[in-house]
Amino acid sequence: RPPRSTLFPYTTLFRSCSQLPPGDIPGERLVPGTRFVLRAPRLGVNRLGAVYAGRDADTRQAVMLLLAPVAKDQGDDFLGAVARLIRLNESCIVRPLRAGRIHSAGKRIGDYAAFESVAGVRVSELQQRFPHLPTLAAYEIVRGIAQALEVLHNAAPPIVHGEVGPETALVTNYGGVKLICMLSTAPPAASQDDLKALSATLASLLAGDQAPVEPVARLVQALKDCSSAAEACRLLDSACRETSGETGLRTVVDCYRDHKPLPGRAEEAPAIQPVEHKATGFEMVCELELMADGAWPAGPGQVLAWEQGSRELLLARGGAVIWRDDRPMRLRCVVQAEAG
Repeated sequence: RPPRSTLFPYTTLFRSCSQLPPGDIPGERLVPGTRFVLRAPRLGVNRLGAVYAGRDADTRQAVMLLLAPVAKDQGDDFLGAVARLIRLNESCIVRPLRAGRIHSAGKRIGDYAAFESVAGVRVSELQQRFPHLPTLAAYEIVRGIAQALEVLHNAAPPIVHGEVGPETALVTNYGGVKLICMLSTAPPAASQDDLKALSATLASLLAGDQAPVEPVARLVQALKDCSSAAEACRLLDSACRETSGETGLRTVVDCYRDHKPLPGRAEEAPAIQPVEHKATGFEMVCELELMADGAWPAGPGQVLAWEQGSRELLLARGGAVIWRDDRPMRLRCVVQAEAG
């Protein structure tokens, strides 16, 4: 809940959202002066404003839209902070794609930032589903956050996240970790605050685990005493190697999506209502859930896709990803062979 002194701009935002012109589809609103369309209801509220699901009307790319009721004297600061994030092209960060000002009826009502939409689950949701996260999975989550912090802190000038925690960390459907970066115009915190929050996040993830208390406590304290995100990455890499062979993050995500308990755990999975099968004349061979800007046949039973969130090429067979590039790709031209 925002402080009482900031309730007025949030209330203004909620009123202004209804003032946005309606789109072609019921429940959608156009963001004036942009090519973006948002969908009601809102997904949530953070310290900057309200977050909505949306899309790019030109490219049909799914996005998250942040509507920020920034005061006029802070507008340039907000847009400048977002512009620095836009320049970061790292797959470990959920970053903004575009930003600008919103005008309605000739009057400025706030600012917006469009973020890439990534298929995955927030770490806080994994915590709710699995109160006892496996030790290796917790280490992998915090290591992913630390890698993102290393990118932010090494930027010129350094960028401090300021809100590191389970709510701002996202685990993709393939077990990767991304840090959601939504900066505010508040006085910046120090990079050391990010590292302390990293330590607190690990303690939170392992609070209900059955792992030995002493090794975990030592690692939590060591992270708190780190002088840089790179040092934190080295500690967490070592911790992951020491616990290799245990249940990892990819398995946790698969169990979450399939509504199954973790291996060796007795937690009950939510009941799934059976769906009546309807004859369509087609037979399901396999299913692969992903958000892609393009997908092409790649031989019998295989598909090559350009993933929307990570911007990486991947090869899938039988509903599973069997190969993925190790960096984002920029595709300019796609050629399809005679055989498809």
